Amino acid sequence: MKASDVKGVYKPTKAEAARVTRKKGFFTLSGDGVFHTIQGEGNRIGRPITFVRLHFCNLACSWCDTPYAWCKEMKEFWTEPTQLAVGDLYSAIIAAQVEKGVTTAVERVCFTGGEPLIHQHEIIQFMKENPEFEVEIETNGTILPEKFLLDQAYFNCSPKLTCSGNKDLRTYNEDAIEAISQSEEPCFKFVCQTAEDIHEVLKNYSSIPREQIYIMPEGVTKEENTAVYEKIAATIISEGLCSTPRLQNIMFDGAKRRV
Repeated sequence: MKASDVKGVYKPTKAEAARVTRKKGFFTLSGDGVFHTIQGEGNRIGRPITFVRLHFCNLACSWCDTPYAWCKEMKEFWTEPTQLAVGDLYSAIIAAQVEKGVTTAVERVCFTGGEPLIHQHEIIQFMKENPEFEVEIETNGTILPEKFLLDQAYFNCSPKLTCSGNKDLRTYNEDAIEAISQSEEPCFKFVCQTAEDIHEVLKNYSSIPREQIYIMPEGVTKEENTAVYEKIAATIISEGLCSTPRLQNIMFDGAKRRV
């Protein structure tokens, strides 16, 4: 399901509304929670990694395939979240890896969402308590990361274009984009549907070094990814840009959860 497929409005109970209240020292996990898989997007594609899907987002992309993390019209937004103390995340990561049959611990974790930098203080606390982990953050580029994260984490940043449908929302923060571009091995991942979208990237994000720009096709199935690539591949090549597929859609064929 994409955000554009959501129909109707769900009215939460008081208990359900309390479930999504931010609490200091706790992660608000979205319905997918903590799960182990392969990184499917960006410049670290193909690496084994444990994801922590956090709740809430400050944008509302029409093609988003995780609307349950932010769309208040969905029942799942209200009924699925759980609160996890920062100190309990390590055990949840190990449990997620054991669930997938991992026999040797993978010390690589990705905070995603939603928009994970809404929880950046908790992420910093986790990193300080567990310095052995390599941490990747998938962010939309609207929130300036704190210096600790810029120095210690890897950023997989996905600023949103006009095609995302965020008409009345600020879709990027110039200070955040500049800071992330100067972090270690950053990736700026742009979801594109047409060649015009790529031209928008080059016009509006000219300050980003081209080697950091990755064009990614919009779509949640293998067929959709292939169809969009047919429209944009020539422009990616002629402009000398990097590209990243959505590997999870190829491996698991569709917007399945916890993959």
